[in-house]
Parts: sequence; C-alpha cells; structure tokens
Amino acid sequence: MDRNCQEFPKTTNLIEQFDCFMGDVIFGNCFVSILEGGSVIEPHCGPTNLRVRCHLGLQVPQGDCSMVVGGQEDKWANRECLLFDDSFLHTARNKTDSTRVVLIVDIWHPNLTVTEIKILTKIFAV
Repeated sequence: MDRNCQEFPKTTNLIEQFDCFMGDVIFGNCFVSILEGGSVIEPHCGPTNLRVRCHLGLQVPQGDCSMVVGGQEDKWANRECLLFDDSFLHTARNKTDSTRVVLIVDIWHPNLTVTEIKILTKIFAV
C-alpha cells in the first residue's frame, strides 16, 4: 500500500484529509478497481456495516456497466460518486467492450457518532 501511496501522492494527500476516511482501521480501504469489459463480479457482502463504500468513476464506458446493491441497480458515471453500504448483497457487471475504472474509498457510516468512531478506531486499528 505504501508503494501505491507514493505512486499517487496528490490523491493520497487529498483522501487523508477527509475526517470520514477509515484509513486507520482494518475495514478501511482505498484502491483503484478495474473491471474489464465482459466481466461480472459475483454477488457478495462486505464484512461490516460500520462503513459506507464510495465509488468515484474515473473511466466508465457507455452501455451496460452497472452494479446492483440490495436489489437496486445503479450505473457509474465519470467524475461522479456512488455511495452504498457494502454489507448488503451486491454485484457488478461490465458488459461493454471497454474497461471500467473506479476509485474506491471507505468512509465511516454517517450514523456513527464521533465517540463511537474513536472507540472503533482503537478496537480495529491496523
């Protein structure tokens, strides 16, 4: 992960400024996700509802390129965010001929209080 942060110093600096970024806990991730054309990510659930996952569209092809969360379909768009609770069953597909690229950032669930976040950060520190 340190190498990735060195490769993208401006992005890393920006994300680390977000108070809501879960960077110091085991459930907090920030990474680039690439989904090749013609690919499907099978239905799965994240490990906890302590977080909300943010997908920022960096390179989104036109056409059938979407995700389904809890039975509701949503499409990515360039320079737009999709936010969802990944503890719900979700899947993704890219039925186009092009590659889909999104930046994924985990943030604290907005229903958590500052005190709860401080406690959880100590419990789940990396």
